[in-house]
Amino acid sequence: MAALFREKEEELRARLKGRRMVFELGLSKREHSRISEMVADCFWRYSLRRAWSLYPALLATFLVGEGIFSWSGHKGYWPHVLGAARLSRTQANQSALGTGFEDSLKVLRLQSFDDLIFKEGALRFVSHILIHGGVPVYSLVDFFTLLEKEIERGAVDAFDLLGRWRAHHTVFTNIDRPIQRFVLWGGEYARNLLDRCIELSGMTGTVVERAAELELPDYFVTEYDKYCRQRGAALRPVHSRKLPRPHVEIDPWDALGPVVRLPAVDRVGPRWHVTAGSAGLDLVLDGFQDQTVPLPRARAWEVTLEAADSSPRTWVIECFGDVPVLFFDPANGHLVQDWRSLTMDAVWVLSSSDVRSAIR
Repeated sequence: MAALFREKEEELRARLKGRRMVFELGLSKREHSRISEMVADCFWRYSLRRAWSLYPALLATFLVGEGIFSWSGHKGYWPHVLGAARLSRTQANQSALGTGFEDSLKVLRLQSFDDLIFKEGALRFVSHILIHGGVPVYSLVDFFTLLEKEIERGAVDAFDLLGRWRAHHTVFTNIDRPIQRFVLWGGEYARNLLDRCIELSGMTGTVVERAAELELPDYFVTEYDKYCRQRGAALRPVHSRKLPRPHVEIDPWDALGPVVRLPAVDRVGPRWHVTAGSAGLDLVLDGFQDQTVPLPRARAWEVTLEAADSSPRTWVIECFGDVPVLFFDPANGHLVQDWRSLTMDAVWVLSSSDVRSAIR
């Protein structure tokens, strides 16, 4: 049996190499069931401390799989985990599993998400585990419902979704908390998942065929199929033509500071509307030619494109919010909106003189 544990541990470590989140494994319900049996046998043979030292990838994947397939909000997380692992339901066992998971993130070089715990006052162990699982199966109906509303508003990609969601957290009212935390803190993988889900909504063919093309997890396929059957139709993007997008950028040798670049729009009577409510900015400009608008310091900038032959589109660009610093990509001068997942070798940083920063 120990040989099977080692084999699975080595396999999981290889699959996690270079990854940021356990969710990227694409864990299936079937694989999770096999891992659960192995973990129960492992805890029968070894103490919790010894098991974590030998098989961190196996045990971390088990805990994340429990978050994906067994977490159910009001029923909590630990009772089912301890039952599946055949451990007594004690606080000591919960703490040993939670501490072991945190240590495994360091061993496996996975994202810790410590800022999430600090900023949101989230439960230390459970929140660490749940975000590594993405969106739990229990929460997928909420996720698809939220996505449907945004597609009906005209969202065409993750940029549209996240800009609005970061600036208007009220969209998450009555939505399971793991969804909000994953999409706002999950970085590149969360963005990729959102893009694939929107792409899925606009494809033809059966749900299974479409989801397979996009390499979505098996349980996403199953739950999306159920959701579509209950609604009687799949989600459908509103806009048939992708609209040009405004970009916030900076020239470090120009005293103007950050500006929003508004591209020319090939529509009937296009108009750009740029606002920053807290700073008093409110401009309306025609959209027939490229132009730039200097931006004042504000918590968020909103840019709306209106045209006679299409529905209005609004982009919400989060700026000086929770972190009073802006990051720009030196390759093109564009604003990096998701500072939580910065992976660049170099970055331009803009902050006020009273902000102290450290590079580590």
